[in-house]
Parts: sequence; C-alpha cells; structure tokens
Amino acid sequence: MVSHLRFRLRSIFELAMSEGVVDRNPAVALFTPRQCQPGRERLVLSPEQAALMIGVLDLREKVIARLATWEGMRPGEILALQIGDQDDNSVWVRRRV
Repeated sequence: MVSHLRFRLRSIFELAMSEGVVDRNPAVALFTPRQCQPGRERLVLSPEQAALMIGVLDLREKVIARLATWEGMRPGEILALQIGDQDDNSVWVRRRV
C-alpha cells in the first residue's frame, strides 16, 4: 500500500511540474523500505465455506457478498449501485461512495 501511495504522489508531482505549478518533485526522494518481518497469515475461504456463507444470508446480503467475493467489487462500488446500472447480464460501475 505504501508503494502504491508513493507511486501516486510521484505522478501528481510530475504533472504539477509539467504544468509549472511546482519547480521540483520532492516525492522522487521517497523510497519504500524492505519489509523486515513476515506478513500475517492470509485466511482464504474454501468453496464449502463460501457456499455455507452464501446459504445462510438473505437475498440482499447474498447479492452483496457475491459481488464482493466473486466479482471483487469494493464496498463503495457496491453501495453506490443503482437500478439503472444493470444491463441484460452485466453491472456498470459508474460511481462510488
């Protein structure tokens, strides 16, 4: 996440330099240190656990859970969906919360 933020900050300052808003890019000096400690263990749902989870939910929560787990949508994208965002067999993400 830190590397992603560093990349975005560098891009913003490069644009600002090209527009003449700033005269230097302080983000060039930023670096991401190597990770010294191992990351935490990632827990992954098995297909049986996912089916059990979906099976106990009501329809509204079932749709939200499926959009998040199988389609990979972010919470803000799911919450911003409206009726007009649906086509025959697809959903268009036009806004987010």
